[in-house]
Amino acid sequence: MENIFYRVLAILFGIVILFAGRRLFFKAIPLLGFLLGALLGLVIAISTGPSIILSILYVVIGGIVGSFLFSIASWIALIVLGGFGGWSLATLLFNWVPDIPMKVLSVVLALIGIALAFFLKNFIVTVATSLLGAVMMTSGILLIPPLELSFQQPTRVYLYIIILTVIGVLVQSSTKVSK
Repeated sequence: MENIFYRVLAILFGIVILFAGRRLFFKAIPLLGFLLGALLGLVIAISTGPSIILSILYVVIGGIVGSFLFSIASWIALIVLGGFGGWSLATLLFNWVPDIPMKVLSVVLALIGIALAFFLKNFIVTVATSLLGAVMMTSGILLIPPLELSFQQPTRVYLYIIILTVIGVLVQSSTKVSK
């Protein structure tokens, strides 16, 4: 039952963020914060293995906290998205070239992602939300917790994420966002 709950939430949130993440970011930052906070709550629920009731509680609390934090300042959202993008790139590179130091690479690329997020806001938000949506969908479809996607998965898993990310970027780039 819990696997079905996780799968449905991950796939639904993934679809929303994959195709409408940029629009959500600029129009409804608190909703994006809720989705990211709920995802974090879901990751905590999966890793601690509580009952379905506690899982729902973790998701709701995570969503409320994420919504509150993103409402306070949109720059927090930019930092999170830029850092997530850099960390994701580090993870992909590490899986293809395992000899590089993962911790150093993760920190450096996350910091670069954060800096780029402030200079190339529209592009970074589009790519980061597409990547986040792709990771969430892949996680739900293949039933791999998001944090475990970084540990030596078969190449096909990363191919799914890359293909979904490109589709998300194309869809989001083809829509106009009025501020």
